[in-house]
Amino acid sequence: MNLTLIPICSEIDHDLNYDYRSNSKCEICMKNHVSYRCINCEYGRCSMCHRDILAAEEIKERLRIAKVKNNIKIAEKNLKKDQLNDWDVMVVQGEICYINKLTRSYSYDYPIVVSPRKSPDISVTDQGNIHQYHESYRCHFSEIYNTIKSLF
Repeated sequence: MNLTLIPICSEIDHDLNYDYRSNSKCEICMKNHVSYRCINCEYGRCSMCHRDILAAEEIKERLRIAKVKNNIKIAEKNLKKDQLNDWDVMVVQGEICYINKLTRSYSYDYPIVVSPRKSPDISVTDQGNIHQYHESYRCHFSEIYNTIKSLF
């Protein structure tokens, strides 16, 4: 038995070459006179449909690039507004990346850091008594573990 492998194309990725045939029909508009045929299967399209598809892909790529440029401008504006002059913006694999010029580090997250509020040194109870926080009031891992273990 003689077996040969025949490449199978997906509906998206055909390898098209110019191969004019007047007796074939376009897969898209069903007109005769196919100009471009897939080298791996019987898929073919006329020159008009082929140009339309190429134009649509080009427009899609232009829109993608315009969106990335707009995102860069917005990121640069935000850095300037937050006075983060040591940071720069770059695109890495389609994502905005923030680069610190001084440390030569990068991050995909916006570089501004919001400091948490400082914990109070003292607390006031309901009766108005003031308690100082001491290190001895902290729980240790073993105490937490034993408490959880006792619940089961």
